[in-house]
Amino acid sequence: MESDELCRRNAVAPEAAALTSSPHSNGSGPDPSGDSHSTSVFLSFVVPPAGGMVFDTETATRPVRSGPVFAFRPPRPEATLIRKWGPQSAVTGNLGRRLAALVLLVLMVPLVVACGGLPTGGWSSPTVVDGVVYYGSADGHAMALKADSGTLLWKFPADSKNLGFVYSTPAVTAEAVYIGAYDHKVYALTIGNGSKKWEYDTGAEVISSPVVSGDTVYIGSGSGEFFALDMVTGQPRWQVAVGDKVWADPVVSGGTVYVGTMGHKVLALDAGTGSRLWEYTMPGAVGAPLALDDGTLYAAALGTLVAIDARSGEKKWDFTTEKWIWSRPAVVGDTVYVGSLEGRVFALDSKTGSRRWEVKAGNAVRAGPVVVGNVLYVGSQDFNLYAFDASNGVKKWEFPTKGKINATPVVVGGVVYVNSLDGKLYAVDATSGAELWRYPPANQGGQN
Repeated sequence: MESDELCRRNAVAPEAAALTSSPHSNGSGPDPSGDSHSTSVFLSFVVPPAGGMVFDTETATRPVRSGPVFAFRPPRPEATLIRKWGPQSAVTGNLGRRLAALVLLVLMVPLVVACGGLPTGGWSSPTVVDGVVYYGSADGHAMALKADSGTLLWKFPADSKNLGFVYSTPAVTAEAVYIGAYDHKVYALTIGNGSKKWEYDTGAEVISSPVVSGDTVYIGSGSGEFFALDMVTGQPRWQVAVGDKVWADPVVSGGTVYVGTMGHKVLALDAGTGSRLWEYTMPGAVGAPLALDDGTLYAAALGTLVAIDARSGEKKWDFTTEKWIWSRPAVVGDTVYVGSLEGRVFALDSKTGSRRWEVKAGNAVRAGPVVVGNVLYVGSQDFNLYAFDASNGVKKWEFPTKGKINATPVVVGGVVYVNSLDGKLYAVDATSGAELWRYPPANQGGQN
C-alpha cells in the first residue's frame, strides 16, 4: 500500500488514536507540559480489544479503531506524555513493553514523514495596519515593527519570558492587538506600546487565530471549546464545546461563526449565542484555516478541499490532492487557489471545483497563497517565497530565506511581508522580489 493512501485511510476516524506531534515538534521549544525538555513526539501505547496497535495521546478508554492509526493532534497539557523513562512515563510495565513502544516509534517515523512531516516551529502570519507589522515571532513574542524599515516598536512580553510558540495571526483594531498563544491564553495588547490589557486562559493550547467582529473576539482552543470574548474585558459572552480541538482559523460573517475542528466537523454557530445552526462531516481533521466567499465556505481535511453552501451546510463540490492540505484557500473572482503538501499550488473553478492549472514549488506548500492584482504569492517548505502569474502559474520570481515558510504572506503597498522559520520576518518588493529589509537584521543572527 502506498504511504499516502495509508495516511488517508488511517486518519479518518474522529475518535482515532494517533501518532502525534505538537505543532512545534522540531525539538526547539518547550513541550506542552511546560518544561524545556527537547523531546517533541508524544505517545501512549494501548492495545484495543479488537487487536492491533494504536497510539493514543490521551486515554485507553476512548473507543479506538483496530490497526495502526495516525493523525496530527497536539496533546493536551494534562495528557500522558512519553518524554522520559520514569514514574511518569505513559508506557508502564516491564522493560519489554517499553522497548516495544520505542521500536514502534522508530518504525512509524517514515510514515509520519510521508504524511507531510511533523509540524515544526511556531509560525504566525503577519498583519499590517497603518504602517505597522504585527506578528508572532519564532521565539514566542507578539511583535510590532515599522512596515517601512523593520524597526522594532515593541514586543510582548518585553522581558525574557515568552508565550510559548505563536501560530496565531494577530487581529488588529484601533485600540488593541489580539493574539492567541501556546500557553493556553488569548491576549489583548495596547496597540501603541504592547502593554497587556487583558488575558484569558482557554484551558489548552491556542493554535487558532482570533477574529474580531463588532465588540466580540472569536477564537477556538485545543480544549475542544470555542469562545466569544468581550473585546474590552476579555470575559466570555459564551463558550461552547465543539467536540474536539480547534486549530483552524474561524470565519465570521452575517451573524454566523464558521468553525473547523480536528474531530472532522465544520460547524455553523450563531455569533450571538453560540447555538449550532448546522454541521458538516469532513473526511478528516480540519486543521487548515477556513475561507468564505460569495456564500460558499471552503474547508480542507486531509487531501480534500470541500466547498460548502454557507447557508445550508450542503456540499457543492470537492477536490482531492495527493497529500494533505494545510493552507488557507484564497478566492479571487471565480478562482480558488490552494496549496498542498505535495508541493503544488492549484487554481480551481470556484463554481465546479475543476482544475484550471497547477504549479510545482520546490517542496511542500503549507502556507496559504495570496493574490494581489494578477500575481499569486506563496511560501514553501523549500525555504523560498514565490511569485506566480495568477492566470497561468508561470513563475515571476522567487526569494530565498533560510527556513521553511509555513506562514501565509501578506501584501500591502507593493511589499510582501513573510515570516520564515529561520526566525526572521522579511519585507520583499512585490514586483521584483528584492529584499527591502529583515528583522532581526542579518547582523543579529537568526531567532528574534
